[in-house]
Amino acid sequence: MIQAGVVGFKCFLIDSGLDEFPHVTEEDLHPVFETLVGTGSVLLFHAEMDACGCTRSVQSDVTQYETFLQSRPKEWENDAIKLVCKLCLLYKVRCHIVHLSSSEVVPLIQHAQEEGAPLTVETCNHYLTLVSEKVPDGATEYKCCPPIREQVNQDLLWEAIRSDAIEMVVSDHSPCLPEMKNLDTGDFMTAWGGISSLQFGERDVAVLFLEPVTFTPSCLYIGERRLSAILVPASRVKRSGRYVPATSICRSLAVLVGSERARLRRADAR
Repeated sequence: MIQAGVVGFKCFLIDSGLDEFPHVTEEDLHPVFETLVGTGSVLLFHAEMDACGCTRSVQSDVTQYETFLQSRPKEWENDAIKLVCKLCLLYKVRCHIVHLSSSEVVPLIQHAQEEGAPLTVETCNHYLTLVSEKVPDGATEYKCCPPIREQVNQDLLWEAIRSDAIEMVVSDHSPCLPEMKNLDTGDFMTAWGGISSLQFGERDVAVLFLEPVTFTPSCLYIGERRLSAILVPASRVKRSGRYVPATSICRSLAVLVGSERARLRRADAR
């Protein structure tokens, strides 16, 4: 597959929710890393891991977001990323942590990078703009994995971005049929773990940019960093074509966001 042009592979360290895509263990990963040594390929991780094998049972109200949040603790992300850092340092194979939610593990990632691990990390728009304290009861459209966490966690993610500890802000692609979100019952525990519409650029941009008071100072900074992260790796692939500078796209995004804000103001005025 690598010889045919596949540039990376993704795995889950916890149940993916799909029988045809089972999760992997540390024992599974060693031969994978041995195969990828020297290939330049990258191994991407959904980094949650129930290290004790004791998936948390739920006794509380399944329509409360806090119930779901407690069932996916930060420790699951922290333990998974500890394993990724260890293997990345051992084999020196490029690794990438997708949709980081837990801010607690940022120092560990930085330490691994300083020790020479070819490790990168991303977080997502919804972790930077939505907080668990404001998720209404039964609003399963907010469920994703790893989960949206507390305000204090979000603040630390923003600090990590500003300090370059987190290199990328990306979208998340996990849409589903409406009935899979349990919108009728509001049951967070059995609803599909993905936020529909975030895979579409205009919605993706709106989530990040439509917070004029809190996030405006960071908008262009994050926008340029995010688009640069997308464009620069793409430009390393030897294909014909012309790449538009990230700053130009940022201006286009600013127009889009301005138009959306104006539309919302008009709607409020009615």
